[in-house]
Amino acid sequence: MTWQLVLAGLLIGTLVGLTGMGGGSLMTPILVILFGVNPTVAIGSDIAHGAIFKTVGAFQHRRMGNVRAQLAGWMLLGSAPMSLVGVSLASWLERHYGDSVESVMGSEAPCCSAAWAWWRRTSSPRSPSTTTRLRSAAAIGLPRS
Repeated sequence: MTWQLVLAGLLIGTLVGLTGMGGGSLMTPILVILFGVNPTVAIGSDIAHGAIFKTVGAFQHRRMGNVRAQLAGWMLLGSAPMSLVGVSLASWLERHYGDSVESVMGSEAPCCSAAWAWWRRTSSPRSPSTTTRLRSAAAIGLPRS
């Protein structure tokens, strides 16, 4: 472990605490881009880290009365099976497309954003335009060469 990793963790932890944004969406790209960590290792390490801290946070929020068990149950009912479907799909893509699977998966964010923008096309005038949403998704989700 190096002091740079500790510093990155400190900065990401501060941002997560201030904004509530998920640490994985910040820390995983930093591990891959700045520290050269294998993406699979970065994602697996983030999941293990998140499982510990989210469990502690969930107990604390439950104790404080901030959890609606029925809502959490409905969320689990949808997310648990679909996470397994996602892993199965990623494995299938890797078997069939090999190294080019990163390009296929890199187009996931813009496609999801486009679908979401289409679904929300009747949204309020104060929300970002479809073009802005698609540009943002393209900037974030497209694979780098």
